[in-house]
This record gives sequence, C-alpha cells and structure tokens, in this order.
Amino acid sequence: MGTANVPYGVMEVEFQGFPLLTAKVGLVSLINGGVNGSSMFYCNGPVFSNGLGGLYYTNPNPLVQTINSNTYDANGLNGTGVSSALLSNIVLPVKFTGFTAIKNDNSAVLNWQVENETALTDRYEVERSLNGIDFKKISTVAPKNNGRSANSYTSTDAGLATIHSGVIYYRIKQTDKDGQFIYTEIKSVRVDSKSFSASIYPNPVQRNANLTIDLTENSAVTISLNDANGKSIKTIQMQGLKGINKKEIDMSGLSRGNYLLRIHTTTETTTINIVKGNN
Repeated sequence: MGTANVPYGVMEVEFQGFPLLTAKVGLVSLINGGVNGSSMFYCNGPVFSNGLGGLYYTNPNPLVQTINSNTYDANGLNGTGVSSALLSNIVLPVKFTGFTAIKNDNSAVLNWQVENETALTDRYEVERSLNGIDFKKISTVAPKNNGRSANSYTSTDAGLATIHSGVIYYRIKQTDKDGQFIYTEIKSVRVDSKSFSASIYPNPVQRNANLTIDLTENSAVTISLNDANGKSIKTIQMQGLKGINKKEIDMSGLSRGNYLLRIHTTTETTTINIVKGNN
C-alpha cells in the first residue's frame, strides 16, 4: 500500500542481446486493475544504456508529465493503451566467456576472455582472497581498445609462497565508465601443490574428533589411528570426493595421552598429532 501522489519504483528493465539493436519498450496498464478501482501507473527515469528520457503514463497528479501520445487518459480512454519510446544503439555490458587460474611455479597465471567490449569499458580489476570470501584488488588491467568486441587478457600474481601456504582464490571485476560492474566466477590455486590437506577439531579431544580432508581430486582414503608407540587402534576406509570431506573419529573409549592419525590417499600421506583428554 502506497501514499497517494507519491511515485514508487516498481521495476527495472534490462536489455540483453547482440549486436547493438534499435528497439522499442512498452508498458500496458489494465483499466481498473482488471477488477475495480483506479489502476493508472507510469514509468519514469533515465534509460540505462544512453540516458534518454523515460516512459510516462497519464496520471491525475498534475506533477506527472506525459511524453508519449499513445497513453491512457485519467479515464483510460485515450490512445491505444500502450506507451512506447524508441531506444537507439543499446550498449550491452561486457560478457565474460572464460576465466582460468593456473599455478606456474610460484605464480598464479590468470586468463580471461570477454565479448561485447566497447569504448564504455573502463578497466579490469584482479581481486585475491585467502578465504574465498573477503577479496582485495591486487592489480588493474586496462582494456585493449583495439576496436574488437571480443578480447583476451592475462595477469600474473607472483610470489605466492610469501602470500599464503594453502589455497588462494581469484576473481576479475570489470567496470564500465558509468560505474556499472560485473564479476567472473571464483577460481583458486593451491600454493603447496599437495593433493590434499587435513585438519582435526577439537584438539585436544574428549570424545569425538572431527576430521576435515580437502582433496584436489577424487581419491580413496585410508585413515589410521595409532597410539604413541605406533600400535594400530582402528582403520577407516572411505571414498573421498574432490573438495571438502568430513569424518568423525570416535575416541571416547581411549585413555588419556598422545595419538597419531595418518591420512593416506593414492598419492600422499600426512600425519596429525592428537591429544586425548578426559571424557
């Protein structure tokens, strides 16, 4: 429910397609809302692509302007019932058609491809994150301005080992001269080149230890729990999937002391020290 004679934004129209087009946009108002009562509405505001004037419907409010001839009057009788305005040279936003992040020695090489690049394209910003959530700009790449709408770009992030020892995440932000922007999807590289990483929580543990295994590829996994002397206490077999895998290790029946948890995949083995406390 709105306040009388106060305009409210109710929608935005986005144009998509290629190549640049000449088109019409229209709005239709059903008289009496199709049922009863007054239902006149109008469209107001700049056209995003080139700043042309907006569309209006006739409104009893004298402050509301009527631009087009094909509009309803206050009684809904005048014109065809459709208000339209010509939009010329609709400029489409840049579209990312590809993005990769590949580790090369101690660097991350980023490549991306775009379409619909025009003189409106202002810059590309390379953003980096150590947790996949909080991103910061690390470099800016200027558009090629070579008259082509499709182009490819490369940027290198060097010295990864001094930045982080685990996984580093990247994305590209493209910004137009009018301030509009879009992002690529997120890609990542693993700095330590290991096929997996593993962690235990909590440690020390009282009853159950929560094991997290992050695999770069699908792999069979063998988990072995041993006491401080290397004696095997239990062995768990599981099929691990690429990405995060979780497994709960029951240690409630074990005595206090130090234990070793060995995680073995088809290519690597890692060991985690676990301290068992009171239940």
